[in-house]
Amino acid sequence: MAAETFLKISKLTKHMFTQQNESSQPYVIDLINMIPENCKDLESNQRLQVYEGIGYMISTAQQSQPQLIQMLLQYVNAEWTIIINSAQQNIDSLMNPQVIKSLDHIIKVNQRVAQSVG
Repeated sequence: MAAETFLKISKLTKHMFTQQNESSQPYVIDLINMIPENCKDLESNQRLQVYEGIGYMISTAQQSQPQLIQMLLQYVNAEWTIIINSAQQNIDSLMNPQVIKSLDHIIKVNQRVAQSVG
């Protein structure tokens, strides 16, 4: 429920690039940096909503969209690299159900971010 609400709010906001009082960077960067901690207990569909919501925030950026997208995708890109490196050593690793599930999630995250950023 919270992830769905976050997504709804993200679609409506235009102020994620202002700095918060206690932070030296825009709020969206703080959100990106907190993804591992904030998403660790979420279901897969809820994690997708978080990525999509942050993508909507990035879509409002006047500058630095490519850098923000790269920051946002750094976690799934790292997972992708691990999977590919493992597959280079042993192609059968791609048949592991957990690896297939991870690849599915990585592709869905990229699709949601691309759709929300525009």
